[in-house]
Amino acid sequence: MMKEKTKSVQTQKLIEEIRSKTNEAIKDRRNANNIVSILEHVEHPSSNVRTTCIRSLTKIFVHFFSTKAFSSQGSYEKSPEYQFREWLIQRYQDTLKSMVKLIAELGPDETQLRDLCLNSFLELFKAEGLFAQEGRKQVPTGSLEILLRLLLTHPDLISSLATRWRELFAHCDVAAATLKYLKTQIREGKNVSSCCDILLLMKIEEKTLILAADEPKGVHKLFTEVWMQLLSLELPRDLVKRVLMNIDQLLSQVSSPVRLTDFLTKAFEHGGALSLLALSGIFQLMQKHNMDYPDFYGKLYSLLNTKMLPARFRSRFFSLLDKFLSSTHLPTYLVAAFAKRLAAMSIHAPPDVSLTLIVFIRNLLIRHATISCLVNRPGQAEVARDPYLFDESELIKTAALESSLWEVQVRRRP
Repeated sequence: MMKEKTKSVQTQKLIEEIRSKTNEAIKDRRNANNIVSILEHVEHPSSNVRTTCIRSLTKIFVHFFSTKAFSSQGSYEKSPEYQFREWLIQRYQDTLKSMVKLIAELGPDETQLRDLCLNSFLELFKAEGLFAQEGRKQVPTGSLEILLRLLLTHPDLISSLATRWRELFAHCDVAAATLKYLKTQIREGKNVSSCCDILLLMKIEEKTLILAADEPKGVHKLFTEVWMQLLSLELPRDLVKRVLMNIDQLLSQVSSPVRLTDFLTKAFEHGGALSLLALSGIFQLMQKHNMDYPDFYGKLYSLLNTKMLPARFRSRFFSLLDKFLSSTHLPTYLVAAFAKRLAAMSIHAPPDVSLTLIVFIRNLLIRHATISCLVNRPGQAEVARDPYLFDESELIKTAALESSLWEVQVRRRP
């Protein structure tokens, strides 16, 4: 008990000492070396000490930025002003790296300190951009890159602090600088997965600026170029899947959506869940950008089997399928092939899936009167003589129009 009390007293004494050194450094820059003493305690076991250090360092450097201590104007190399500035820049870099290290190392039970480090980093980032450059405001790319390197090497922080990054990257000037850095990383094949996750957080639509006086030019074009650079690589399946799950957002932001045609086509032809996920993008390109996809309906037809309809994709898939089959200008044999394939699937599908299929077939019959011949056809009970060819890939050769929807009748029996 006595040891704990002594330790607590020592900790409080250290905190007061740090605060005193902070005030001394701000009051007289001849005490700026106090920064080094404070930095020595950034990794102190006590959370209170670390918190005090982060707040103190932030206070000191915001002060030095606002008083133009980082300005090189009027100084010459080897002059006291120049040497002090160079020394101060090094201590500033040490401070940013210390904050980043804490953000990376702090556990889930230390979120308050982690948030403080991030807030302090961003406060210094803004102060640097506002005051460090003579005569103009701009994004401090060096400091931004320190933060980006943290995210690229600790991808868990991208998702755990996603809201904060979205807020930061929503500013055009920060987004532009970030995109330039990511472009270099992707070109060199570094941290591709993390680069993708950062890109997915970006929404290049707001014109707000965090620092720059003028909106940077060509941000949408740069955003598109970086994405195309990424999508031109041989990406692992899980990364392709992540992109496809955000394809609607991506198509709404790139400057030329048709440039995603090759990526979406390749994913659609891959099969499995990737085909289902690519459908939304394919639909948008066909509907809004006149994308030409030879034998699209043949490929869509090949996706229709019960194994291809996992529950989480089912609703979205049938919504898109309904849109693809909504045109009354579709050939009768094509609509009949889809109706028959769905009916055949309903026989072996689970009850909930079977009900969805039958409802969909009913809607097709209502919309396309030309396939009404599939209902109540004479001899439809003779299942063994059904001319429909389930495994035929060419829709016109499935003989669906010569068949009937006997499967629906079978499903309706008690």
